[in-house]
Amino acid sequence: MCETQSVEAAHQALARTQSEMVLVRDLHDRPIGVLTREDLKTIKATHPDAWGHKRCASTVTHMPALLGPDDPIQECVTYYQAHGVRPVVVFAGEEPVGVLHPTEVFQWCAQRDGAMVEELADRARSTSHRPRPSESHRPRPSESAPVGSHR
Repeated sequence: MCETQSVEAAHQALARTQSEMVLVRDLHDRPIGVLTREDLKTIKATHPDAWGHKRCASTVTHMPALLGPDDPIQECVTYYQAHGVRPVVVFAGEEPVGVLHPTEVFQWCAQRDGAMVEELADRARSTSHRPRPSESHRPRPSESAPVGSHR
């Protein structure tokens, strides 16, 4: 879905595909973020009369970091701690190759650190953080299983 398309178009795409989210791309076809069903509910509640006319670019949660298939899943935990809990697109270079869902990350954490599950659950319940594009960076790999092994 292009960033210039309306939120209504994103809503229709989600209804048509029965997906939980839609990947939003910029005018150069580079992924910039995702809109989830939960995002759409929030947008509708916040802007009941104009939600469908808003552009995806003005509502999408920009991805402040890129995760690769060889990055350890701990990088996603770090991402959640810094930017909020939501689906994360996994990239090989600039090409999206998969999505890492919060459920998978929570399950991984539950096997290793119960306190981390509680911390992330609290983070998920908190107000969503919408990073600015200037916050973009690529995290450095650390420990544990690669992200790509848990898609």
